[in-house]
Amino acid sequence: MNAMDFFWDNCKVNAGYYDNPDEMDVYATVTRTFITKDNAAPININPVPLEQHSVFWQFIALLLAAFIFTSIKIVRKNFFRNLSAAYRSRPIFKQLLRDGMLFPSGLYIPLFIAIVLSWSVFLLQLDEELISFQYFSKDEELRVLLKYLAGVTVFLSGKYLLHYLSGLLFKTVAFTKEYLNNSFLFSTVSSLVFIPLLFVSAFSKSSIVFFTLLIIALVIILFKFIRGFIISLEIEKYSHYQNLIYLCTLEILPVLIIYRMVMNGGY
Repeated sequence: MNAMDFFWDNCKVNAGYYDNPDEMDVYATVTRTFITKDNAAPININPVPLEQHSVFWQFIALLLAAFIFTSIKIVRKNFFRNLSAAYRSRPIFKQLLRDGMLFPSGLYIPLFIAIVLSWSVFLLQLDEELISFQYFSKDEELRVLLKYLAGVTVFLSGKYLLHYLSGLLFKTVAFTKEYLNNSFLFSTVSSLVFIPLLFVSAFSKSSIVFFTLLIIALVIILFKFIRGFIISLEIEKYSHYQNLIYLCTLEILPVLIIYRMVMNGGY
């Protein structure tokens, strides 16, 4: 007997369509048994709440980076104006660097911390959007952020150290100093651009802000590489080809290695 037949027979029992009492009792018993079994064993459901997407540690890191830049703005009133002028013009950049007005003594360490914080949050959001394809809980967010903080710190410190040692080795200290400060300039500018956009991206449900930020980051990296290559062209004792190989080895190769490690989950 299918469900539809059972339904109509049940209607007949209730309406008194069956003349045979035995037949009616059978269907009435089936009906009572069917209803009793459904109600006899209620199901207890204990839902487990899902962990929510966390931006707490991103917010703390970005807040600290913003505090560093705000403090520098209060202490060094002309810093951001000089930074903007140096970014737009290389002659002004060289003049400010020569006069010690671009990065005054005592600013390198706090600026380095702000750069590491902003780039680490950027990489965390990149991980969520394009690598893991998932949003992290609060504990996972802290673990991943610490991983990127350590990675960015080691990467930038190692790169600056390699450039400095290569300058001593090849006797190009003046050009190496200009190149390193140019790299630091672009990293500082990128952090200033990143901080407000990362705040918006962290709390936004749309990925548009993040991908806009990704395009800006690629453009800044491209401009930094172009100006770095222009600086290297002034080293007359080496050919343009040697300078290009030098830049690719110390700039592009480490980035590709880190990218490969992150994509393979080995970092």
